[in-house]
Amino acid sequence: MQGGSTVRAIRASSKSYRVRAITRDASRLNVKELLELGCEVIEVQIFTRAGAEKAFEGANVVFGMTLANLISKEKQYRDGAVLVDAARAMNVQTFLWSGGFQLGKMSKENIVFPLIDVKAEIANYAHSIGLNIVSIVPGQFISSFFTTYAPQKREDGSFEFWFPLYSETKIPLLDVAEDFGRFVISALEQGRVEPVLASAEYLSPLKWADRFSKVSGQKICFKQAQDEEYAAALDELKILGLSEALLNMMTAYREVGYYAQQDPSESQSILKQPARSLEKFLEAHKVELSKALETT
Repeated sequence: MQGGSTVRAIRASSKSYRVRAITRDASRLNVKELLELGCEVIEVQIFTRAGAEKAFEGANVVFGMTLANLISKEKQYRDGAVLVDAARAMNVQTFLWSGGFQLGKMSKENIVFPLIDVKAEIANYAHSIGLNIVSIVPGQFISSFFTTYAPQKREDGSFEFWFPLYSETKIPLLDVAEDFGRFVISALEQGRVEPVLASAEYLSPLKWADRFSKVSGQKICFKQAQDEEYAAALDELKILGLSEALLNMMTAYREVGYYAQQDPSESQSILKQPARSLEKFLEAHKVELSKALETT
């Protein structure tokens, strides 16, 4: 979603760009869309040094990201370092990076939070070798509220967001497909904010529930889960390490804040038009919202 959003935003820019899109498999369905958008599409194993250097050859700017891993950061760090080293070797002028903050290290107990911490570590490495890197830190994908974090149906027919967050814990939200790329291109063309905090608004779980109720017409509320019962519920999914990883993530959001207490308003000001709010996203996706509530 991040790459596709970035390509569409490039094509909507008033400036002229030549765009090279990278894929591991040129037979994938989304390659046709990239070609229709005027991209040069090349097939390489991007997380190898040779593949990354081939991909970046002659490029002025690179947008890069790694595949997130909730539980382990070793492979993700190696992959990111490959991209950084190749960009430096190929004289890339600007490396636009889907980044994050080291929330685990900022927490009281130095919790293990590889999902985001490693992205910050890769950016730190890029700075250390002199690569011009700009981190764009996406907020929570609003689309995840239709899948992973969808409100759950209760016995009385109502719905409930159930997370180990405080009712006042604010999470930045982003319509990634619509707006992430606009933040990326605005960061490139303006160059006045780093890191870029890519989000539309900071909302607490109580506000999520209010917006969902308003648009869906259903009764939807928020209930704070206790850490132990949340971890036990995740353990039932039988995915090794998942409960600890997600609980650590929620703890970091509670203690440190998704954006480490930084104000996203300056980043939001780089967009010509405001990013889409949660309410407007739900209004635009009423069919998907209805299906998500039906399947919980």
